Amino acid sequence: MKDLIKQFLPIIGVCLGFILSTLSNIIYGLVINRPKVKMELKTGNFNYLKIMRDNEGFSTIEIADYNEAEFIDIGLLVDIYNYGKSNTAIKDINIVIMSNKRIIRGFSPDLFINGNKNIHYSFNLPSNNVITMDLKLKIDNDLEDEILQEDLFSNEVIYDPDDKNRIQIKIIATDIKGKETTINIEPLSIATAF
Repeated sequence: MKDLIKQFLPIIGVCLGFILSTLSNIIYGLVINRPKVKMELKTGNFNYLKIMRDNEGFSTIEIADYNEAEFIDIGLLVDIYNYGKSNTAIKDINIVIMSNKRIIRGFSPDLFINGNKNIHYSFNLPSNNVITMDLKLKIDNDLEDEILQEDLFSNEVIYDPDDKNRIQIKIIATDIKGKETTINIEPLSIATAF
């Protein structure tokens, strides 16, 4: 019986070593060797604007009060970086306007990377790399859209960061595996004038 065990001991050792090596690679691949994506706001602006026309027919865009505004202009410069050990790709970028943790509306902003417009909202994000996204969004004052009127273009709009009913901007970046990376932005922190 001992001789029989001695004959199969090297085979059992090889099989056990193979199983442990495979298990180690799986754990390393799932836990350690993953992309880790994060976003950070660099600068931004949030303005209520209106178009003014003079007597000669020329038009200029001026900062307006919320009830006189024809549109809201949001511009955000956001760094998105992958500090993990594996590459990934971003397949979608959205901006969501929220009030009292309730989504008012989701928008697809204009996305510029290195000065070039990205119309597909997808780009590669290599490991240990930073990409700066320039997001531009124009929200028109649609008088027939009651939700937009009530939450963004009325005197009840709250920007106080301590108020639970305040307006918030949320950027959502979705990678190719469906994982969402978000950043919350207070409009008061990027507003140039009210």
